[in-house]
Order: sequence, then C-alpha cells, then structure tokens
Amino acid sequence: MVNSEALIHFLNTGNSSLLSVFSDYYLFVGAFIVVVSLVILFLPLGKKRLGNKKPEYSYFSWIALLYSTGMGSGLLLRAVQEPVYYLNNPPVATANAEVLALQYTFFHWGFTPWAMYSLFGLIVAYNLYVRKVPNLLHALVPASNSNYLKNTTIVFIVLITITGVIASLGLGSAQLVGGLNHTFNIELGNYTLLATVLLIGLIATFSALTGIQKVIKYLADFDFGFSILLMLFIALFLDFAPFFSQLFTAMYQYVIHFFENEFVYWRL
Repeated sequence: MVNSEALIHFLNTGNSSLLSVFSDYYLFVGAFIVVVSLVILFLPLGKKRLGNKKPEYSYFSWIALLYSTGMGSGLLLRAVQEPVYYLNNPPVATANAEVLALQYTFFHWGFTPWAMYSLFGLIVAYNLYVRKVPNLLHALVPASNSNYLKNTTIVFIVLITITGVIASLGLGSAQLVGGLNHTFNIELGNYTLLATVLLIGLIATFSALTGIQKVIKYLADFDFGFSILLMLFIALFLDFAPFFSQLFTAMYQYVIHFFENEFVYWRL
C-alpha cells in the first residue's frame, strides 16, 4: 500500500530468480508425485479405507470443497485467460492452435497440481484416521521426534497457506472490482479494491473460525453450484461439434505428451 510499485518489482525479481533455480526441480517433483499417486491408486494400498465411519459429507459437497479449495477464484479467471493466452501466443509451432491452447491449460491444471493436493491430503488423512495421531499438526510430521523439525514445518506450512490465501483474496477482489468496472462502465479505484479485500477477508475469516460444518461447506456448495449454472449458461452459446472434437483431442494430446511436457524445459 505504501510503495506498491517497489514491492511488485521486488516480488517479480524474486519470482524470476526462484524459477531460474528451481524450475527443473519443480517439473521433476511434479512428474514424480503423479507417478507415486498412480502407483498408490492401482496398488492394493489404494483400496484401504481411511477410518471406519461414514463420509461426513455428500459427494457433491466433497467435490465442491475440493474445487473451492484447490482452485477457488482462479478457476473462473484462468479457465478463460490461459487458453486465450496460449491461443494468441503458442509455446510451440502448431497447425492447430486451439487444441494446443487447451492442451497446455490442462497440463497446468490437470494431473500435476491435483496429484500434489491429493498426496499431501492422503498423508495427513492416513496419519489421522489410520495411525490415529492426536491432531492435524502432529499428522504433518509424525515420523520425527525432533520438536524443532515439527515446529519449523508447521510454521512453514502456516506461512505458505497464508500466502496462498492472500493471493486468492487479492485475485478474487480484483476480479470482482474489474468486473463491476467493465460491466457498468465505471471507475472504482484502489479504495474500493481495498474495501473489497477487507470485506471478503472478514467473511473468509468468519467462515474459517466457524469451521467447515457451519459456513465453509455451504459457501463451497453455493460456489460449485453457481459455477455449474455459469457453465450451463455458456453452453447455450456453444457449437458442440467442434467444441467436443477440440476438447477430446486436447485431452488425448495432454495425456500422451504428459511426460514430454514435464521434461521439455529440462531437455532444452
């Protein structure tokens, strides 16, 4: 707020530096986690039930919670922004830019991030419901007897979670204000943006304090249900023949070129 341009420059520089050092590492780790997740899925271990109680929520609510947490407001923005960007800026030469744009979008939002989410969640759930560790914090690093390692890991996870929440909050608030400006041809400035961040932040904090059962579940259900309605509304304007042709072709290309995409930067 005090010197936003300097902060943006600092963050962009830091981000570029981190990517220059860890980009190959990230691609290898992503591919490794996908393979591990597939192995667990098809091994007998993948059939093991976590706990002995009935699921606390319906399939709809579980999927709503997963999508709201894993993608959030980014689902509505990136679902349009990313394929359009790759359509206009193909990363490789191609005769079918539409399919390539979808293929790269699937690559960024498909197996790799969901494998990361699911493997981390599986580790925590296994420790909670099978090994019966006392609480969530112990479930994060149960195998270590070092309090220093446990406390450091917990603090680190809390910090990166807060950072992720802040990014989603800023992105969602900017989307809302930008959408209002565009739709009603008005100029809501930074003060409106800050007020929006504060309001949504207060609502999010209240929902977190009340727990999943009371507010978060219903917010996720509403969010997911409204997203489905938006998808159906967009479907009214689709030409389904080329849509499904490009969709399934892009999915096929994504699957067969998955590891090629994972290691393309390494080869270069």
